[in-house]
Order: sequence, then C-alpha cells, then structure tokens
Amino acid sequence: MALASTAVVALTCSVAPASAADGARVVRELTTAGVVTDATNPGNRLGPRADGIVMVVTPGTDDGTLDDRIKRTVGQRTTLIVAYPESLWPFVGGKSSPVPPLADTYDASKHVAVDRNLTVMRRLGKTGTHVVYTGYSQGADALGNATEKALAQGIDLDDAKIVLVADTRSPWGIKVVANTIAGVPEVVRAFGITPDGARDPARSSGADVTSAIIVGDPASDFQWQPRRPLESILVNGAGFLAIHTGWGAQTYGNLDALGTPTELRSVDGTTRYRVYDARHPLALLRQMVHDRTGLPYTRADLKRWDAEGERFFATEAPSVDNSAVPVAEVRMNETSVSGPAPKQVAAEQKTGKGQKTGRVAAAPPVGADSGSTSGATKQPRTATVRGPRLPTDPGQMFRSVTVTAENLLPRGLLPRAGR
Repeated sequence: MALASTAVVALTCSVAPASAADGARVVRELTTAGVVTDATNPGNRLGPRADGIVMVVTPGTDDGTLDDRIKRTVGQRTTLIVAYPESLWPFVGGKSSPVPPLADTYDASKHVAVDRNLTVMRRLGKTGTHVVYTGYSQGADALGNATEKALAQGIDLDDAKIVLVADTRSPWGIKVVANTIAGVPEVVRAFGITPDGARDPARSSGADVTSAIIVGDPASDFQWQPRRPLESILVNGAGFLAIHTGWGAQTYGNLDALGTPTELRSVDGTTRYRVYDARHPLALLRQMVHDRTGLPYTRADLKRWDAEGERFFATEAPSVDNSAVPVAEVRMNETSVSGPAPKQVAAEQKTGKGQKTGRVAAAPPVGADSGSTSGATKQPRTATVRGPRLPTDPGQMFRSVTVTAENLLPRGLLPRAGR
C-alpha cells in the first residue's frame, strides 16, 4: 500500500520542457522493460492534476487495496508502480506465486524492489524530472534502503522527495522491537527476513525524506509491553487488521481526518517523522466489525471504546524518549528544531555540487482528503509514554471484541488486505 496523502504531494515546481521530454522517454523505457507499470489515470478527479511531477509507488505486501488508497495522492499525475513480488514466504504469495510456500521470501522480494527503485532513480535522476517516491510497509522498507544505496552511489536525488509510509524500520517499528525479544531474530531469519532494526537517518542525509506513522500501526509503531506479551499480541493484531490493512476507519488512506500530526526530526540526517494519532486499535477493530456487519453504533460508543482500549492497554506513541535513533520534536509554528532545516542541512552535506534551483518544495504535513465513516476526528495524543492502566472490568473488553470478532471474516465482507 502506498501513501494516500494529498498534502504531502501538493508540491510546487516548474519543469523545463526539455527535461519533461527526457523524463517521458525514460518513463516509456522503464515501462517497456517491466521495471514499472503505468497506472496513470487522466480521469481521476480526486487528486492533483498532471503538473509534470512523476509519482513512483512501491506497494506493500500483496497490496490488494492499493488503488483506492493512492487515488487522492496521485491524481492525474504520471504514476508508476514498481513491479516486484510483494511476497512473504511462506504466508503470502503476492505476485511471486499463487502458492505461498513456493513464493519468494520477504528479503528476496524486497531485494527486487530495492533494485528496481534504484533503476528508476538512476534513470530519472539524469533528466531533471521532479519525482515523489513513496512506499508502504515492505515497499517503504525497500524504498528506504534504495534511497541509502542511491546516495552512496552518487545518484542525483535533488529533484526527488522520499515518503516512507508504515516503514517497518521506523525508530518505533516492528523490526526494532523484534531485535529486543529473545529468540525472535533467529526465528525471523529462518523465514527469510533480516532483523535489521531501525533505519539510520544519517545514511539518507542529503535526501528529502518523510516517514508517516500512525499510533498503533504495528509495522511502524509496534506496541510491546514485555510483562504483557499476550495483550501486546492482541493489540498489535487489532492494529494490523484495523489500521495497517486499510480495512478500518482510520488508516493511511485518510490521514487528513486524523488531525495535525506531531512532527519529529532526526538529529542525524534529514528525515522527518510525522506521527498521526488514531483511536485505540481495539476500538478501531470494534468499529470495523460493526461497519462490516451493519451493527449500529454512535460517536459516544467510539469515545467509550477508545477509553476502554486505553484502560486495558495504554498505547505508547512515538516520542523523543522511546525512539531507537536520536530525534528531536519540532515545536508548534516552528520550521526547525535547534539547527538548520533539512534542505539546508542537505545542501551543506553535499560536496562537489553547486546549488540548483527549481527543487521540489519541502513537504507540508502529510494528510489526505477522505471521508471518515465515523465523522469524528481528534487531535493527536501527546507523544509521551503512558503506563498501563488496569481496566475496571477486564472481561468487558474481551466480551465485546469476541462477540463481534466472530463475524470479522464472513464470506466476502473484507477485501484483500494491504500489508
């Protein structure tokens, strides 16, 4: 699944006719070679109009809801989908194989996506074309790695911006937590997944990188309390179903409805982390089940479910204190923390290259125009660690979720997930 955000790609820039012609030729060549598929939709009225910017989208694992999520982002712009297996052996075949046990491993699948992103970056970087690269989950993992490799190889990313959505290597992501649990790194290696931990933002210094995170999404904000492993698994499972798959009411497809994000910035490098709050994963799961089964609920129910979820298992929002890499919070109405803005840092860190004009503008807050079925939005919670609070009636949460969870996967009620 790719970023579904109108604001993050509402970028202003001018494209010289010659560069546009070169870029169009390269796009045709990349499409013909099978590196990407062309998903440009001139009839899309939901997003930006064609303006010379090229959108390069790396989907998530077996991304079945990609189109619905990116239509407000890409609009009528030239849109290229990176072609890769999207698999997770032995569970998800993606485009690798209809039989999951015969599919490529996660690492093998991701390696293809890294190489193809590098090919696109290398080819388009020479044309002066303004490009927004965005990836979701496994796609974000691959895109982040490709960005680091591109910079190490001297590929020009001055006219590009990188948007990592639900990155598994975020400073609060699942790969970070996996490395802290005894025995887990060995297990995931056996399944073809490298437990490579948090992404080092210093390795992408010089690139304009934004990472979008929703509180409670286990890919980028894994919830883990060592003394409560079963409850942690329950909450992360709910977050996967209700947030990460795109099935629920508050997902990466409607970030605008989640209010103003908390923004953090890497101390090293030029990465911004935009953290969006959502209702508690268990509350979102209950809402999703009610929506899918036609059960009625009110806004008061949503508020109550959220409070019950927090009493049962307090979610921990990404913050300066719990980050796996050094970050600083950007205060309200400030464009930077102590130090220059990322673009300025990027310029200072480059060597042997002069300043160029007409760059893609730094990204405004990530967000998307989307109708939330709940009609209720709220401002992000303070990004601080909240200790666990015991529920007044522990059984109440389990009874409510269990009753509705029996109808969670009825015949055809849920589309294939984006992962």
